[in-house]
Amino acid sequence: MTFNPYANPYGYLPPNYQGNVTPNIPQNYQNNIPPQPAPSAPNVNAPLQISCVVVQSEQEAKSYPVAPGNNVIFKNETDPFMYSKTMGNSPLDPPVFEKYRLVKEDETESKTVEKTEKIDLADYARRSELSDYAKRSDVDKLNEQIERLKREVYALRNKPDQKSGGQL
Repeated sequence: MTFNPYANPYGYLPPNYQGNVTPNIPQNYQNNIPPQPAPSAPNVNAPLQISCVVVQSEQEAKSYPVAPGNNVIFKNETDPFMYSKTMGNSPLDPPVFEKYRLVKEDETESKTVEKTEKIDLADYARRSELSDYAKRSDVDKLNEQIERLKREVYALRNKPDQKSGGQL
């Protein structure tokens, strides 16, 4: 008997009515397959896991590889800076690199800020009062310009004409 490379090693498999070949599988085989869990939607309420990568310099943070569509936060060990590197969804998008300075805040500073937030509003003018003042000052400026123009016109009328020998 000669070797046929196109022969089915499992024996004869008759085609079904659709023309597809059905394998000769025992009926209880499908009962032995564990059920596959249905794919579920991602949990929107899941906490966002942010990791912080410790680096020695800003250049090290800039050269750190970031996958497209991801964001990585870096903490500089030697300087008081933190960095954020965000890649766009496309590998062709340029990375967005941001630098943040860390500043320590004392409790006494935060207490002084709370004290300065209480402002006495009686010392300030209302908008309506400011707009009335602005209208009054505009009117005063216009009156001054009118008076100046009147003086100039009067001076020009009373100035003797040099070509006509002093007659108008």
